Amino acid sequence: MYLAGELGGFALVRTAVAQGVAAADAVAQKVRGTKSPAREGVVDLLVVGAGPGGLACSLRAKERGLHFVTIEQETRLGGTVAGYPRSKMVMTQPVHLPLYGQLPRLSYQKEELVELWQSVVQENDLPLRLGVRLVDLTREADGVFTATTNEGVIRARNACLALGRRGSPRRTGSPTPSWRPEYPPCPSGFRRLCVTRSCAPCSCGSQH
Repeated sequence: MYLAGELGGFALVRTAVAQGVAAADAVAQKVRGTKSPAREGVVDLLVVGAGPGGLACSLRAKERGLHFVTIEQETRLGGTVAGYPRSKMVMTQPVHLPLYGQLPRLSYQKEELVELWQSVVQENDLPLRLGVRLVDLTREADGVFTATTNEGVIRARNACLALGRRGSPRRTGSPTPSWRPEYPPCPSGFRRLCVTRSCAPCSCGSQH
């Protein structure tokens, strides 16, 4: 299993792209060196996320001739970048995309960058499935990953998680507390904000 982008602790577009490329290269080398035959219904690589890291991994996987599929829970590609505020400037360093080359500019508005990514995906006919959310990922005894999604199961020899910060948190199922904090009014007239059930100082600085 490989990590790319913000899930790996880095928020830079250039770093995410480099990590995605490195993941695809590692999988290609691993697949080329394996002696086991290809299995029906099992892809070489599952890429989760279609932000800069996931797209770079997908493009490199295509370039290296891997059998792969990319899923993205949103109905648009771009990951965290696509969720940036309108016209936000993105990137300040040169970036090289597989199957495209060096981006001609050092900075883009987020709409321009997402549009460029869309054109690259279409031109290279990437197997990108939008609106597909990863629910669970387990590794079986035979070493193959089984990814459960909202649209079925995908089996892959390798997985690259490029989830960014916009994933779907797993809920614990714990019931919502029914208690409501009640405090006596502050004699100084300040309002009090409760963030825990334990007693905390009032805005006036006193404990009452």
